[in-house]
This record gives sequence, structure tokens and C-alpha cells, in this order.
Amino acid sequence: MPPPRPVIKDGPCFNQVLRRSSWDGNSSHGLLAQSIGGGAVSAIVFPACPERRYFDSRTEIGMGSLQSYGQVLSMKKIFIVIFKIYKDNDIRKETCMRIHFHGAARTVTGSMHLLEVNGSKLLLDCGLFQGPRQETYERNRRFPFDPRTIDAVILSHAHIDHSGNLPHLVKLGLEGLIYATPATTHLADLMLRDAGHIQEGDALFINKKRLERGEELIKPLYTEEDGARVKPYFRGVPYDVSFEPIPGVSARLVDAGHILGSAAVVLDIRERGRNIRLWYSGDIGRPHLPLLRDPVLPDTADVLIMECTYGDRLQPDPQWAYQQLRDMVKVTVQRSGKVIIPAFAVGRTQELVYCLQQMMHSGEAPRIPIYVDSPLAVNASEIFRMHPECFDAETLAFMRQYKHPALDFEQLTYIHAVEESKALNDKKTPMIIIAASGMAETGRVLHHLRNNIENPRNTILIVSWQAPPYAGPPPGGRGAFGEDLW
Repeated sequence: MPPPRPVIKDGPCFNQVLRRSSWDGNSSHGLLAQSIGGGAVSAIVFPACPERRYFDSRTEIGMGSLQSYGQVLSMKKIFIVIFKIYKDNDIRKETCMRIHFHGAARTVTGSMHLLEVNGSKLLLDCGLFQGPRQETYERNRRFPFDPRTIDAVILSHAHIDHSGNLPHLVKLGLEGLIYATPATTHLADLMLRDAGHIQEGDALFINKKRLERGEELIKPLYTEEDGARVKPYFRGVPYDVSFEPIPGVSARLVDAGHILGSAAVVLDIRERGRNIRLWYSGDIGRPHLPLLRDPVLPDTADVLIMECTYGDRLQPDPQWAYQQLRDMVKVTVQRSGKVIIPAFAVGRTQELVYCLQQMMHSGEAPRIPIYVDSPLAVNASEIFRMHPECFDAETLAFMRQYKHPALDFEQLTYIHAVEESKALNDKKTPMIIIAASGMAETGRVLHHLRNNIENPRNTILIVSWQAPPYAGPPPGGRGAFGEDLW
């Protein structure tokens, strides 16, 4: 007999991931199933749904099985939960584990998911929500739980939308440890201090305007010093090594292939004499990308929480992107221009450097100067060099063949000082400038855009995802050194 159809119940929202929503083409939700008469429901994926459906927060989590992420590639946005509900009604009724989605629900940023199990609380990621300034400040300032009650945190990777609110969590009383891969702990320490510095700079800029208008001044969410205070809480755990973050839960980190040190989190939960495996994907990398190993796919999972930012599209082959980059560099050099590339400091910058190194060593592209002009990217690249254990076999073979690091070669210069950055605009010969930020809404890249965008010989090459409303440099934006741009 085929399994019974799931029942869709109206009621209060199931935490935040299944909030009531009309379909707008950007937000979508997986739907939680409840079995009829205790019958089995095989592993179900509910597709993005235009209907106004939501769920009772009392609905219990069932158990299930999943073979690969490929079963949910048709999903469109952030988190989808997949369940299999067994025949035994008592399993569903007696389940005590609770999952609360406190971020990255109906949006891309602010990942924060709270598990309550065996009387303990385990937080998966603690990211900054990023959006309109006032909403961002208010949402990040108030946690929907008491930080002092969190027993442990597991961090999937160092990107700020997954790690960026850890300083505030520590500031408000976190006592538990923060587990992550060694590479992630090193990157996160760097990025959190940098984020605190940015918070201070933003508050200073805003307060100048508020002071002129006689308005109340604001405080930064946290400072660079607050960011540095997170470091003692980190505990680095290598891939595929089991650890126990809270009683009754055995955790393991497996490679997610997204950025250096990124991991999916595998939790084997023992509760009331039953074993449940929960798999949290973090952000999933694509196979065959340069530098890093391919993501490890789930083998068995009773509950899967995964990101689906690109679940509604087919990504082009990385080799196609490599060829496009090579061709743009060659065309620009032929007309004696510069290539200006806005790029995220961690991940995308290092991918670009590695690809450019390969094509110049092979003779596919002319050997011209490459400048990485982002203090964060410079420091992050140092951390990349510290962790060759995260590199894929192709990268390690390339390093052995040419007998030098993957992210360092003759044509490459890392720019530290502001004066060095400004001096690049006085150079008139062909070159490549890679600078943050990737969405060109802040950082030194704005200074380079201002000085180079009107020259028809130059190329502005967008290689990073552009989130609305950014989609490139903002009108009336401010440069990296405080000046008005447009």
C-alpha cells in the first residue's frame, strides 16, 4: 500500500522557518508532515509552496532517512526540514527534542538554530542578520533566548552571517564552548575582530549625523575588543573526530566545501532510549571548485536542516567560469586596461588568486601584476596558507609541482597600507586589482571604481553574488577613505 498523505494543519507558526507567507518569488518553505493514523511516510520533500500554509508549534519532529542533498535541489531559499515518520505513534508523541529556527528563515542571513535536547541547549551558528540598518541593529541586539542558558555552540564556518553575533552572545553571558574546525576558529577570530572594527566605524559615522541633528547617539553592537574576547571560547575539532558538546549528543564535523574550514554538522542524539541522527548542512560548496575539497553528502539522516540559497538554479561548470575569467583578462590587457574585481575577502578572493596563478603559469593568460587590496583578505590568505589540510588533491599536486604555496607567486602583491592602495591609481599599465567588498557597497574597491570606471579600456568584473538592494556600488556612496563617491 502507498503511504498515507500528510496532513497540513493551520495553526501558530512552527518557530520561524515556517512563518506564514504569501509567495513573492524570494521566500519559500518546506512543510512539516504529520502522518495519518500512525502510517509510515517515506522521506518527504515538500517543494516551495505558494499557498498560505503554516504549522502548529506543538507538532513533534519525526524521524527519517535521506541519501543525498540532491533530493532537495529544487528548493528555493533558506532552510528545508526533511522528516520520515514511523508507524509507532508513541515515537512522535514522546519526542522531547525541540528545534527553534531563530535566523536565516525567510532570509539569507542571521543563521541561528537552537536545539533543546536532554535538558541542554545547543546552538548551531550565531550569525549576524544583515539588512536595513535600523532592523539590523534591533534584531542583532536582542536574542530570542537568554545567552546564559546556552550550554554549547557549534559553528559551521566563519562567514559573518553564521558567526557574526558570537561577540554579542559572549558579551551577554555565554559560558559554554564554541566548537568548530581549527581553520574556522582561526578565520572567525580574524573576521570577528574585523567586524567589531566595522561596527565601531559605522557607529562613529552615524553619530556624527545624529549629533548634528541633536539625536540620541548609538553604541556599536560590539567592538573590535569584544570580537577578540571570543577567541578563548573556541575549541578546534578536526574533521571526522567525534566530540560531545552536550550530554547525550555526539557531534562530528564533515567537510562542506564552502570556504576554508567549513563544515556540515552531524549530531547523533541519544534521547529516551532512542537514537536520532540530525544533519545540519551549514553552507554547501559546489563540487570541483578550486582549492577546497568537495562537500561530503549525507549518508543517513533522520532530520536534515539545509540551506537552499541556490536551490532553484543550475550553477555553471567551474571550468566555464575559469575560461570567462581568462578571456576577460586577455581582452583587457590587449587594450592596455586594468581589471577591477570586487570580491569577498574570504573564499572568493583566494579562489581568484589560485585561478589566476594557474592560467599565468600555464601561459593561458599574460603575466601582469595582481594586487589583493583588502586588509581582511590579506590576513585571511595567511590563514589559508596555514591550513593545507583543507586543500583538495589537485591544489596539493599543483603546490608540489611548482614548489611554492597555492596563494603566493611572483606576480602577486598583497596591499596592506592605505597609501599603497591609493598609489595603485597612479599606475597606468595593465594590472588586476582584487578588492573588497564583493557587493561593492563598502571597502577599498569603491575607491578603485571611482578612479577607473570611466576609462573604456578598463573592465569592472563582477564575480560575487549581488544581493538586492546592493547589486553593485550604491548611488551617493562613500569611499573607503570617507570621501563622497558620486
